[in-house]
Amino acid sequence: MMTRKQQEIGEAVQKQIKVSKWNLGRHNVMNIDKDTIQQSVYQLHQDEDRYEKKNVKQTLEDVQRTLLMSRESDGDTISDEEANFNRVGFPAVQNFYDKYKSIDKSLERRKHKRQAPLAYLKQCEDLRLIPQTMGIVSLKGNNEVMNLKSFRVGNKYAQSIGKGLQLSQGITKVNLAQNRLSPTGGLKILKGINYKIQELDLSNNTLGNQLSGIFIANAIKQNNHLRVLDLGWNSCGSGGQNQFQIGKAWGEALLVNKTLQHLDLSFNKFSYNDVQVFADYLRGNHTLYGIHFQGNEGRIDSLGFLRNVILSDRSPRDQILNQKMDILQAQRRKNKSVQVMQKANYGQNTKISFNKDNCCWICEGWLENHFKVDLKHTTLSELQISDNTKEDHYNVFIHFDFDHWEGDLLDDQRKSSLGQKGKFQQHRMVPQGISYYFFSYEGRPFINMNEKKIQIDDYYRNQLRKDLKQANTFSRFQSTIYNFDLEYLNYIDTQNNQIVNELQADLLPKISKTQRESKPKDEENRTQNLVISSDYKVLLKYCIPRPDKELMNTSHVRARTPWTMEVSLFKDYLKEDKDDLWVNCFEFDWQNMKQLKYKQSSEAEVKSIMKQCYQLIKEQYKIQAGFGMIGNIFSVALNQYTEFIKEELKLIDGECLNQADSDRYFITVNANKRGPFIPANALVRCQFMEILIRLAVKRYFESQLAPNEASAVQMMIDNNLNPTSDHIIRAQQWRRKFLWNEQCDNLLKAYMPVFMHIYNNFGGTHRKPGQKMFMTVDEFENFVLTVPLVNDLFGQRDSSVAFNLAMMTQVNELDQDRHLSATFIEFLEAFCRVADKAAFEPINQSIQEGEEIQSMNIDERKNQSLAIKIENTIPYLMKNCCKRPFIEKQFEQPERDKEVGLFILTNGKYFQIICYVRYYNY
Repeated sequence: MMTRKQQEIGEAVQKQIKVSKWNLGRHNVMNIDKDTIQQSVYQLHQDEDRYEKKNVKQTLEDVQRTLLMSRESDGDTISDEEANFNRVGFPAVQNFYDKYKSIDKSLERRKHKRQAPLAYLKQCEDLRLIPQTMGIVSLKGNNEVMNLKSFRVGNKYAQSIGKGLQLSQGITKVNLAQNRLSPTGGLKILKGINYKIQELDLSNNTLGNQLSGIFIANAIKQNNHLRVLDLGWNSCGSGGQNQFQIGKAWGEALLVNKTLQHLDLSFNKFSYNDVQVFADYLRGNHTLYGIHFQGNEGRIDSLGFLRNVILSDRSPRDQILNQKMDILQAQRRKNKSVQVMQKANYGQNTKISFNKDNCCWICEGWLENHFKVDLKHTTLSELQISDNTKEDHYNVFIHFDFDHWEGDLLDDQRKSSLGQKGKFQQHRMVPQGISYYFFSYEGRPFINMNEKKIQIDDYYRNQLRKDLKQANTFSRFQSTIYNFDLEYLNYIDTQNNQIVNELQADLLPKISKTQRESKPKDEENRTQNLVISSDYKVLLKYCIPRPDKELMNTSHVRARTPWTMEVSLFKDYLKEDKDDLWVNCFEFDWQNMKQLKYKQSSEAEVKSIMKQCYQLIKEQYKIQAGFGMIGNIFSVALNQYTEFIKEELKLIDGECLNQADSDRYFITVNANKRGPFIPANALVRCQFMEILIRLAVKRYFESQLAPNEASAVQMMIDNNLNPTSDHIIRAQQWRRKFLWNEQCDNLLKAYMPVFMHIYNNFGGTHRKPGQKMFMTVDEFENFVLTVPLVNDLFGQRDSSVAFNLAMMTQVNELDQDRHLSATFIEFLEAFCRVADKAAFEPINQSIQEGEEIQSMNIDERKNQSLAIKIENTIPYLMKNCCKRPFIEKQFEQPERDKEVGLFILTNGKYFQIICYVRYYNY
């Protein structure tokens, strides 16, 4: 075991080696002799009397051995993957120095396009900078974390670092706080982060001015992988000038971005009007779980809403000092639990960690809790509840002390079951500690007698009345309390010693270490205590930030049947979620493909790997078969196969696998099996999987890049298939995200006669006597061209892809033609996919006299909801596909309810009329 002196000697020698390398330059050979090393060693210990020569001699021998290893040839012994992934340790630093000495050779081979260190060195050369390591490589530390806090990087080095980050594969967290970065440097970093980087800290720089803030917001709008972002203390707001623009830019960015989970915009000069515009947009974001907004004219409440406030007269320094004092008090309360007193004392701090001006579920360790109340067991037990929601409607609110006693609407359980009359519930996030609350109905406060309660005195009651006057003014639902006369309050104690909330200002907004690594005794507690896991998965079961609230219309209207997938037109697609369906498909395809003769792997090993990614292969096949079909049979023709293998998968490199090999495998696989639905010169589903295995073995195993066939298949999946499929939205995901909702279902049901008329007129040309009605792909293409639905966003070839993606999964595609014959519901989905892709703009736009019609740009058309896209397409259907007698005699134009926005159906079963959203400005 090395002594402390030996460790110090080693560090000094490593430092001397590093300095000597830079001084010698990249064109000189490193030559560090024994005298140079001794000089560094004895300089460190020149003021010490006792020195063990034996240990020094051993240390020098170790150093000479290390230097001998460093004089190895400049040959490129590290692959591109290793250079981009492994950035910590002596080999990574040695490779960095070697690359710098032989950079001309590397540039000739264009390796700066593939390796992060070379990309960084190339940019330093272009900017005439001394190429310091700057975290691109490091002797020690965490391979996933680049920590350059307070390195005084500057804009030019930031540009070089951005180039290196574009190719780096090992870094997931970047800290560039306090580095004198201007807007130019900050944007270079934002453009340089790749999909691997999930946390970025740019706080305490000089990114300020409104224009740069808008540019940064637009960059975040396009980013789809960053999870944590710290932009505190950068003055990116308007500061009161040219208001609304910065608030609108950030609002639109967070409305589109659905991956960011933690954001710090503290002390950025967001004005009152900026915050007001920002808040309106932020209501639509339900994936940002933590926001920091101190030092601006706004605050974050307990539900995650952004609300306007008048900026404090205190300086930012005083505000930070006050925040740190709160943190110290919170740390003391962690060690000593908050005690429940016999009476509630007004002004007593009962929260373990709570910032009233900025609530963050993640940093403060908020917990998910379920609140429920039965009016039979309250001080309003005399209230009579009817059995039907169409007779009476009740808006019951809950008031928390951490919400400044503002009312929050509870869910009436009668909407789900009429037998739950008088019962209300809500899932809420609450801070750790003791929280007081009560309920109200029509301005009358009451408590739940079945829950814990605490007595309050006259002083507390009088002070609470004053707070309620202010709460009545700012309440989202205007839940006014007219006369507060309660003697008790309900309370909840959510203390948990297993979670320690480290509220350190310099670490915000990062997810704290204790939140990631705490290991409660059981799984239930872990789920309740954490908001975001270490791999950024949301662990909350019910709560979402900024939930949409609905007030019941107190007018007497009929009851509504809640919309669910069971009453949807597309309920049959739910079977696509069953695992046994795709497992049966895989087994069928595996049995019908010709097995290879494996040399180093068993068939079971290859089969296991292919089974894990089969669903992705099946999705890719559906797309490629739609583009490369032969006649009316979905299959991958030679031209489409070549384009997919060469341009998308990039398997053909000319060395390990060339075009001739690819064509030979195509002919071999296609000749193995024949059938009624297996066309010549094209691949069906089982053949598509077989040829991917053959190509993987040829590319990676026979070229000795993989030790066995199973590893070759895995390398093909990781290096070629997965990166190509990142942008693909799987069929079932698209349905859940865009199609399966009440708006689309209501619209399609309202215009059901139109779609049925089109289906019967355009389909059935290939139907034999006695067969059920169906539609083939050529009939669907005829319908698309007749409308016409082809435009600048949707091509004629896309119609067959939409048709194929809409078809339900069939196990046997070799002997049966069910996967080629669309039912009416499958036709509806295919049409919806076309409408989504074509994205028509509205035809009838109300304009005032003298105004010009302003067409929507492409982004505006794409950002429309699917229901609006379908509705914009329907006029073209009725004009070009429906016969005049049908329009005049058989079809009645559906009416839309003005308040709700849904169509009134003939049976009225699924029409939503008693619930509608009401928003209130803060």
